[in-house]
Order: sequence, then structure tokens, then C-alpha cells
Amino acid sequence: ASLLLTACGGSNGSSGSGTSSDGGGGAPVKDSLVFSVPSEPTTMDPLNAAERITFLPVHAIHDTLLAEASDGTIVGSIAESWEISDDGLVYTFKIREGVKFHQGQDMTIEDVIFSLETICKNKPDLYGIIKDITKVDDTHFSFTLEYAFSPILNLLTLTHVSIVCKETYEADVEGYGRNPNGTGPFKFVSWMSGENIVLERNEQYWRGEVPMKSLTFRIIPEEATELIALEAGDIDAYIQVSESNRSLIESNPDLKMYSVPAGQVYTLAFNNGTYSDGQKSIFADNKALRQAVCYAINKEDVVALAIDNAADPLYTPFPDFIENYPENFDGNVYNLDKAKEKLAEAGYPNGMSFTMKTTTQSGYSKPAEAVQGQLVNVGIDMKLVTMERGTYLQEVYNNFDYDATIWAVSCDYPNMDSGAYRRFYSGNILPTQNYMQINDPELDEMIMTNRQSLDQAERAACVQRVCEIIRDESYCLPLYASPTNMATNANLKGANVNYGSVVDFFTWSW
Repeated sequence: ASLLLTACGGSNGSSGSGTSSDGGGGAPVKDSLVFSVPSEPTTMDPLNAAERITFLPVHAIHDTLLAEASDGTIVGSIAESWEISDDGLVYTFKIREGVKFHQGQDMTIEDVIFSLETICKNKPDLYGIIKDITKVDDTHFSFTLEYAFSPILNLLTLTHVSIVCKETYEADVEGYGRNPNGTGPFKFVSWMSGENIVLERNEQYWRGEVPMKSLTFRIIPEEATELIALEAGDIDAYIQVSESNRSLIESNPDLKMYSVPAGQVYTLAFNNGTYSDGQKSIFADNKALRQAVCYAINKEDVVALAIDNAADPLYTPFPDFIENYPENFDGNVYNLDKAKEKLAEAGYPNGMSFTMKTTTQSGYSKPAEAVQGQLVNVGIDMKLVTMERGTYLQEVYNNFDYDATIWAVSCDYPNMDSGAYRRFYSGNILPTQNYMQINDPELDEMIMTNRQSLDQAERAACVQRVCEIIRDESYCLPLYASPTNMATNANLKGANVNYGSVVDFFTWSW
């Protein structure tokens, strides 16, 4: 699941504004790339970025401390090598020399330490276990972990741990998100809100010559418009392709479809806490009501209606590539008779209604519509409210003003910890993290034991128990892990995307 898919199409593009000579007297070869995204990125600041769409341009501008290779192994990036102490607590890294920022500054050990210290402060839920970051010399630094934590190297490959120029960042912290200064393959040029973000080739990139002269991210909210633009050659690629358009793309010889098993588990999530005004959610302290909803959902029908059976129903809260995935876990609770029984037990023998909020994006609105249709069978009137992504994030993610939603529990590295610690751990009940407001002491214990244990069998038992608690308490209902789909012009070479929707644009060419 962690493999990068690489294109094997032809070498020449058909048309476009950016071209260069092929050196052999033939037709000009394109050297520009236009990549469409469905929503406006929020910032170019990696130390504050939070969304996958935002990560696309951020990752093109910046380099991370480490990287994930095409076979899933961890390899050097800005840190070219590292050593680990015998007790698994102290990590020492050697940084790459001769790297320059886009605005001309030499990258130093101070830039690297500053970037890591800032992300540890900004995202303590992910990086809080890193303590005592220390400069060893001009090319080495070390840190100590609060406890041994085996996925720590995976964490250092994420876009969050991108290296920024300390001088530029501190000079204008607020403005950095609109004028970034990284070391990546592309340099920032301009950002026209609602329209595009334009980048140009970094001529001094440490990995070598960047094939594309320019990279433009166009903001096109509707997929139907994106597909038309791709077919017409107005854009060269777009991500988050819906399954309903798969056959159109695969049957067109001028286009190419990429699919990888995704790390995002689309989940029916309940608000298990309070709204922003302090009033309890309708699902808080009412396990029977949560169970009634879960018993009423036939996941096979949801998968058929939402993603045209592009994935199997998922009965655990995590994708199947995580460490110690419980292969034979029994998580199918679909039972209409039990749903009606639990609804009566919850105090609603004659049915009830609640509101689900989600975004207008089809990846979320379509499964919500499927759930809505099924709940009618047990007397539940689910009112569906769809909204623009920014409004949704503010109301649901930040303010907890919702009854239920469809959102994704993401695993950005192959360990239960990636999804469970952020989404289910009570210590992370705060905006953008445990937005379901789950507070369960046994669940907390299992999550923390999995984080800290060096015993494989003990960690496996923790994964099993977390899956059981989520199922039995019905804090949420995992539905499926939809594939990550990307469509491109068939003449592009080196195109790639991974399970976390990370794209390495350095390898793309015509």
C-alpha cells in the first residue's frame, strides 16, 4: 500500500504553453505541468498546514527531513543519515551539505533544528514525544524521545517536517504562508486566490535537474469541470478522481488512471461530547442510540452507492496495511431488528431525527446520502447539510457543532497510532484532532501501550482491543478505505501518488 506508482507513458506531450527543444530537431517537448486541485490550499507554511490538498504545493516547495522510498522504506532527504541509541531513545542525524534555499540562503543546522522545534510546538499531538533537540556540530543534531516509539522515523517523512529558512520564517511568521522559502524542486512565484498557485523550477536543486520548468496548481472545485479540462488539455492531471469517472478515464487512450489503496478510512463519526455552547450532543452518553445507527447501516450497500464497489467494506477503524492488522476481526454489526431494539432502548421507540454535516465534495456527500437512505428503514430521519469545505472545517472540526458527519480517519504511516492517537485519544480532544470527542480510559490505555511497547505481541493485542472498543461502544462506524485516484495526460512520465496522497513532482516529465 505504501508503494509509489510511477507512470510508464510516452515521452512527448501534445501541446501546451511551456515547451523546450528536444535537442534533435523534432517537435518541441512540453516542460510545464498544470495540476488541478478541488479546493483552495490554506497556506504554504508546512509547519502549520493541515490538509492533504494543501500538502501538494507545500511538498513541491519544501524538502522533508526524511523520505519514504517507492518500496516503503525510510531514506534520507535533508537528513542523509542517522544513528539510534541501543535503548531506542536518542536519534542523531547528519544533515545534507551544500543545500540552498530558493531565496539564496545556505541551509544550516540551525534551520533544521528551528523547523523541527517549531513543528513539535505546533503539533504536540504528533511530535510531542520529541524532547531535547540539540546541535552536535555544524552538520549533526540529536533529539531524545520521551519513550521508545518505533514509528518515529515515519513521522519525520511527513510534509509537516519540512525544512524552512529560519531567517525568512522569523522575519514574517504570518506572511510565510503566502511567500514560502524552501529547498524543494520548485520555487514559489505567485498565488492568485481562487485561481492558481504558480511555481517555477529550482535550478539549484540538490537532487539534480528538475524536468519541469513550471508547475501550476489550478483550483477547480467541480470534478466534472476538471475532467473536461483534462480531456481538452487545459490541465495535465488532477487528484481525487471519483469512481464514477474511472471508466471514462480508462477508456480514453489520451488519459491515464492511477489508483493506490488509501490510508484514509471514510467514517461515520458521532459527536460524543458537547457543542460549542456547552450543550451535550444528542449522541453523547447515549450508547444505545449510536448502536442503533450503526446496526442500521449495510456497508456493502454504502460502498456500492458511494464508490461503485471500488473497495471492500471495512470493519476496523484502520486500513489493512497497518502493523498488526487483525485479519479476521468480526466488525459487521448490520442488523435491522437490533437497530430498532436499540432505538427504543435509547428512548426513541417511534423514531427520531438528527443532522449530519459534511462537505459538498462527492467523496463525503455520496456516502452521507447512502447512510441517509438506509436510516429511513428504522425510522431515523437524518437531515443532511452539505457545505463549503472551509465552513465545514470551522463548524465540525474546530467548533464541534454537529451531531454526526462523514470524515476520514487517516493513517499517514503504517501503524495504528497514526489514526488512533489523533482521533480517539482523550488527551487530543481539541480542534482538528479528536473532533469526535471520544473519552474512554481503556481506549486511552490501549493507544498509549501500543505507542510505548517494544513487544510485538503486546502491540498486536492493543490493535485488536481498540477495534473491539470502537465496535462495541459505537463511537464511530468505519465504512471503507476508498482508493486514492489520480488522472493524468497519458504522455506524462514519472507520475506518482502514494497512500497518503503525497506526490513527488520532481520525477514528472513529458
